[in-house]
Amino acid sequence: MKIGCVLLAAGVSQRFGTINKLLGDFVGDPIVVRTAQAIQKAEFCVVVAVVSDDAVDAVLSECGLRTVRNPRPEDGISGSIKIGLNELCNCDAVMFAVADQPLLSSESIKGAVDLYKLHPDNIISLAYDGNRGNPVIFPRCFYSELYALSGDSGGSAVIKRHTESLLLYDVSDPIELADTDTAKELQNLIDHVNRRQK
Repeated sequence: MKIGCVLLAAGVSQRFGTINKLLGDFVGDPIVVRTAQAIQKAEFCVVVAVVSDDAVDAVLSECGLRTVRNPRPEDGISGSIKIGLNELCNCDAVMFAVADQPLLSSESIKGAVDLYKLHPDNIISLAYDGNRGNPVIFPRCFYSELYALSGDSGGSAVIKRHTESLLLYDVSDPIELADTDTAKELQNLIDHVNRRQK
């Protein structure tokens, strides 16, 4: 069973000031590096990062990730999903992960993969207390619907059409599912880490 992972790292940040949010410092590492490291430890058959920014491309390449360019990130996340899926279309399933979840753990990713192996026809999503988050695993039978997405419509649109196929893998700490859409959200996550280390 071949399971690949697409790291969605080409988004156009509108709410993070002048810097690319994925390069924001998170306790000594760029946000995107923290997320990528968790994915790499989960031992997928292949991982591809979809990028649009030269600096993000460079730091992910330094981590040993294969990257592919999205030339039009402003057209929405559907383009990155299709570009990533093109690279991994031979896989039996693909996990799609967003790049701004620096507290995502490899253990939770592995747990979701193990659940998929038990239920290979189901969509598997990380969740906390029944509330769905990212990443999400889509089996091959949903690829055609992912290819049909447009604009800023992402995997949630496919999930909404197939709620009966969705299984949730609950994480132990909701902070794993938190993303960093704003500088304030990033600071909140850093504060959380600092409190935990005291």
